[in-house]
Amino acid sequence: MSTHTFVKRSPCAVLLSLIFLINSCYLFKTNPAGDPPEFPERSEIMSQGVVDYEWSFFTLDGEEKTLKDYANIVIFMTIWATRCEDCLSELPSIQTLYDSMMGENVVFMLLSDEEEDSLIEFVETNGLNVPVYTYKNELPDVLKAIETPSTYIIDRHGSIVFKHIGAAKWDGLTTRKFLRELQ
Repeated sequence: MSTHTFVKRSPCAVLLSLIFLINSCYLFKTNPAGDPPEFPERSEIMSQGVVDYEWSFFTLDGEEKTLKDYANIVIFMTIWATRCEDCLSELPSIQTLYDSMMGENVVFMLLSDEEEDSLIEFVETNGLNVPVYTYKNELPDVLKAIETPSTYIIDRHGSIVFKHIGAAKWDGLTTRKFLRELQ
């Protein structure tokens, strides 16, 4: 291949590569709420770690809590941020799931490392009633998220029995069924 041929093809190759890259990014973002997660059958559930019941976090009123406060209760926990587009896209489905399971033995937690004031403003502006918490300590190793949002379902004994990285549509029947089976 001569230098002349390479120069002629190079801008075209670069342009095609850019188009592919842009389309690839777009393809991964076209379903903003994500797909419903696929849960394992009850007999196939395996622990993906055990939470540290001593780990503490705070309500938006500043009250310190620990996971021990929720021992013997199923926990639906999402690590998220108000600046995360995928987090925001799945919030309506989490809100709907929360509303549909009120009064059941499941605790919902949206955990963020953001300041209380900005979270309070976000919650009020968006009309959320899913419990939102902030954490100041480093996340325990079993909850360290590769990216946000990261959702963990923790059984009554403190075992993480389901983990999902990225946005998902949480308000489907399969999510409610899975959570109810763990109660």
